[in-house]
Formats: sequence, structure tokens, C-alpha cells
Amino acid sequence: MSWNELIVDYGVFLSSFNVKPNGTMSFLLGSGISVQSGIPTGEQLVWEFKREIFCRETRTRKDLVSDLSLQKNQVKLQSYFDNKGGYPKLYAPEEYSFYFKKCYPMASDRELFIQNLVRDKKPSLGHLCLGVLAQQKKIADIWTTNFDDLIEAGMQIVGTSHVLISDAIKMTLLKTRMDMPYIYKLHGDFRYDSIKSTFEEVQKLEESLLGYFLCKSKDSGLVVLGYSGCDESIMSTLETAVNREDSYSYGLYWAIKDESQPNERVVRLIKKHRAKNMASGFIIINTADSFLYDLYSICGGRDETIDSRAVKLFKVKKTIIAPKISKQTK
Repeated sequence: MSWNELIVDYGVFLSSFNVKPNGTMSFLLGSGISVQSGIPTGEQLVWEFKREIFCRETRTRKDLVSDLSLQKNQVKLQSYFDNKGGYPKLYAPEEYSFYFKKCYPMASDRELFIQNLVRDKKPSLGHLCLGVLAQQKKIADIWTTNFDDLIEAGMQIVGTSHVLISDAIKMTLLKTRMDMPYIYKLHGDFRYDSIKSTFEEVQKLEESLLGYFLCKSKDSGLVVLGYSGCDESIMSTLETAVNREDSYSYGLYWAIKDESQPNERVVRLIKKHRAKNMASGFIIINTADSFLYDLYSICGGRDETIDSRAVKLFKVKKTIIAPKISKQTK
């Protein structure tokens, strides 16, 4: 079975999400949800790290490899590291942590880099829609690998109270869980915590956070959005959850951007859960913003700020924005 056979019809998923009981669905969010706010994805950052290392080691001006989306520049950078030897293969899961640490060996510099990256960024339409969905109690938990505060900022704009959990100390709040959405920062929070950003640091994620993530897989549903599935600790926890009979009874859904494709480990994960639950599968989307706006719309969301921004962004009034058919499904 190829991953294309695991694709869930977009409209069917939206309707299914709408009728699920309140509080049963959660989100796992990665860097892809913050792209519209001007924060690069992990893959984009890898190329920035490669360029930084290449330019300082070869004494090359950055403007000579300024456009990292150009194939010729990517080939030039990758060839340099391939020829040196001892570097990860292109698109290997450990690329991000390896090149980040190679680029900035000192943990304090890595933390400063992240702080500069996320500072003064504004929440996108998708972040606002998440806030309304949480306010409606359609979702109860939001797990994220992101360092930024855009999810919290989006909730504040739409008036949704929330609880932020980013380390073991704050986990004590779960003992008297409040009737409001919880946001879990799996890699820490740039404002308060020591940011976990390299392979070794990510491996030391608070056991209590991942333990609770595993616990919450029981009799629930999970939507994975903007996340590539390259963190060993998180992926292994998902795999452990999927091996349990009572995990994600309301479905495990992995959103994939149109014309992209999941890595083999993610395909194996979804395939395994699909064998137990036919609701699970991949969802093909245009962008995180359009996807979350569609969920907001079908769930009866009403917010003047969101609706006015959507009209400007999508050039349409409140309608379901179906993604294009992926070339891979043709």
C-alpha cells in the first residue's frame, strides 16, 4: 500500500472533525504553521546553517549564494559538505541538529539565534483560527515543537484563555487541570526556558511531557500539522502510542502540503494505525492557514478579525477552500 492510498478525502475530514465530540481532538504543530508569520521552516534553516558554515570556511560573500531556493546554490553548498565527509546525507533526519550545532557550537549562541528569529513576529490567520477552535472546545490540547509564542498570541487576540506548559515544573498545573486549552512546548519556550535545539538536547525532552503526550493518546484524536516527523523523541512516542490498542480512537491525521510527500517513517506510522482505524490517514492541504480556516468555518466560527483577514488573504468570502488535487494522486 502506497501512501497515496492512505489519503483521506479533504471534505470528508472537515465534516468528520465537525461532528466529533468536544475535547476529543488535539493538534501536534511544527514549524510549518509559522511560515506565514515569517519564521523559516526547519528545512529552510538547515540551508541557512549550511550557507553560514560554507561562507565562513571558504571566505565567500553571502550575497554570492543569497537565494537558497535556487538549485544551483543548494548543489554548491551540498557538494562542499559531501566532499569534506563526516556530514549527514542530504535530507537526513539529523541534519537540522547537526548543522545548527556546527554553525553555533555554544548553546548560548543557539539560544540567541532562536530569540532573534522569533522576536516581534505576529500570529497568522491560522493561529487565530486555532484560538477560536480552542474557545469552542473543539480542541483541548495543542502540542508544538515550535519555540515561538505565536499560538499563545493568536489565542490572546481572539480572547481565548489558555495554560502554557513548557517544562516539568509547570506540569504540576495538570494535577488540577483547568477548563481551558493547554499548550505544550515540547522543545521549550524562547522567553523562559533553556531552548532544546540540538540532537542531544532534544533527546533530553522532559520525560513528563512526553509521558503525558503518550497518556493523552488514549480515546482521543490527533491532527499533525506543519511537522515533518524528524524528531526521534516525538516520533518514537507516537510509534509507542500507535502500538496501543486504544490509541487515537478518533483518528490520527497527518496533514501534507500539496505536491509534498511524507517520509518513510511517517508513512509506516500512519499505515500501521490505518490498519486499526480506517478514519486515520493523510490530509492534502494548500497551506496551514487555509486548512485551519476551513476547520474554523465548518465548525461555525464567527470572528470579525478572522473573517476580514480571510477575505484579503484568500480573495473569497467564507467558503470551504479545497486544496488542489496533488499530482501524486493522479
